[in-house]
Amino acid sequence: MKLSTKKLPNGKTVYKSSLPSSIKEDPTDLVIVTGEQDRLDIIAKNVYGDAKFWWRLAALNKQRNGSLYTAPGTQLRIPTK
Repeated sequence: MKLSTKKLPNGKTVYKSSLPSSIKEDPTDLVIVTGEQDRLDIIAKNVYGDAKFWWRLAALNKQRNGSLYTAPGTQLRIPTK
């Protein structure tokens, strides 16, 4: 994720982030099927050791609805690189 900042005339800082346009699929990626109450941030914490990488899962799986939750039974590809 790219993060840019802009200083406003009133002294406040505005942060703007953008997701990469795509993350390429790789044969070493994991594939899981989500269960009840699964969230992208929790899955990222379990896989990568840090919840802030939820955006990698969202980008690869085209989950751009702004929610960290996934519907039970959703098949997610998890990049391992």
